[in-house]
Amino acid sequence: MDNQVGHFSILCVASSLVLVGCSSPQSVPLTSTALSEVAPATAYSVPTSGLDGLVDAAMRHHPAIAAAEVKVERMKAMIPQAEALPDPMIKATGGRLAETAAGRVDAMLGAEQRLPFPGKRRAAGAVAEAGVKSAQAELENIRLTIAAQVRTVYWNYYLASKSIDVLEQSKVVLTDLQNSVDIRVRASKASQQDLLRVINSISDLERRLITTQQLRESAVARLNSMLHRPVNASLPEPRWSASMMSLSKTDEMSHPEIEAAKSRVAMFEARMKKAQLDRNPDFTVGLQYGAVSESGMAMSASGRDQFGATVGLTIPLWREKLDAAEREAEAGMIESRNTLAAVRNDLSYRVVDARARVDSARKIVKLFDESILPDAEQAYELSLKEYSADTAGFLDVIDAWRQTLNYQLQQEENRSALGSAVAAYRLAAGN
Repeated sequence: MDNQVGHFSILCVASSLVLVGCSSPQSVPLTSTALSEVAPATAYSVPTSGLDGLVDAAMRHHPAIAAAEVKVERMKAMIPQAEALPDPMIKATGGRLAETAAGRVDAMLGAEQRLPFPGKRRAAGAVAEAGVKSAQAELENIRLTIAAQVRTVYWNYYLASKSIDVLEQSKVVLTDLQNSVDIRVRASKASQQDLLRVINSISDLERRLITTQQLRESAVARLNSMLHRPVNASLPEPRWSASMMSLSKTDEMSHPEIEAAKSRVAMFEARMKKAQLDRNPDFTVGLQYGAVSESGMAMSASGRDQFGATVGLTIPLWREKLDAAEREAEAGMIESRNTLAAVRNDLSYRVVDARARVDSARKIVKLFDESILPDAEQAYELSLKEYSADTAGFLDVIDAWRQTLNYQLQQEENRSALGSAVAAYRLAAGN
């Protein structure tokens, strides 16, 4: 009896040690910088080189990009999980067990390992790998989207800033004109009504300045938020140049949206293969050990321990579950292929539309620079000369000034629209 208890105690202790060893937590170092703690928004220094420098800063600091990078790491960690073997199982049996010719069996210890049908683990890994590719494409698409948003907000910032410059310069011109009109009024060469028109125009400029300054503050706050900086942090003054409007060659087939759609197709194809493989049985192999006591009812009891091996397999009996898995995978393939076609069609349209907007905006900017603005400025100068010579009324001067101001503001809108069109083109073109 004491021998039986001793055998069983040894088996239980061995089983406990194995279980404890398997369940001990393993610390895995986080090697990716994307997995570090999220930093608060700080007023770090941004490049003064212009738009591209701000886009680069957003790529380094935007939390959404960091989140997408972590998602890629998370999806990669799912691959070894999907491809791993199921955990082995050990079991211990004690109590009043059978007695053999070699003696009474005191206790039994067994170990089993389930072996999935060949190809199942590889198919499960393929599903996880498709998820990684989809996450990587999503990361690139988020980068593209944020870059386009930064560019669009930048051109709003540009429009507000340059409009303020135009309005302030025009206010200086009107102030000088007010002084001239005031002198003419005192000399009885102009009416008080002319002076009131200038004063009213200056007041209207101040109103427009207040509105435009609010738009600039909003654009600065939005741009800083895209850069993960405090919303009231200072930014370099925006600038515009023709070199910023260049377009690179487009390759729609390598666009992240295309890659993401392709990854979903591959994922459902892998799920279909796995669903088909799930119709095959899995195998189980095991070893057993029986501790036999030397004492027993038979005089021939030798106490020789028992050893054995087992082989088993699962029976994929419930076909409704297996059929549903295949139907789901098939529907997913059809869905993802149609989504891929829709994405291709949409990107093709967006590229053509954005390119047409860029070409149109370029022509308008050129027209204003070469014709409309010079003609308006010349008309204003002529009206001033004619007014000084008393051959034209003051209304002609105000109308010419107002038209010149509107054209100057419109040109800044044209340049901003061109920059926004280029941003839309780069988003659609994937660069």
